[in-house]
Amino acid sequence: TMSNNYNSRLRPPEVFIVNGKPHLIRKRETLDDLLKNQIVHEEELFSNKVMGPAV
Repeated sequence: TMSNNYNSRLRPPEVFIVNGKPHLIRKRETLDDLLKNQIVHEEELFSNKVMGPAV
């Protein structure tokens, strides 16, 4: 089946069966794998200019 990271779900391992024998073809994705390409600008996301002052 096809997999994706919709809603930031980790991808499961994939196994290919040949003549009844399993072969791991893709390892289980880790949280580090999922987050390694994300860019977070914390100084912008959590500043008062963007969110406004706390109430």
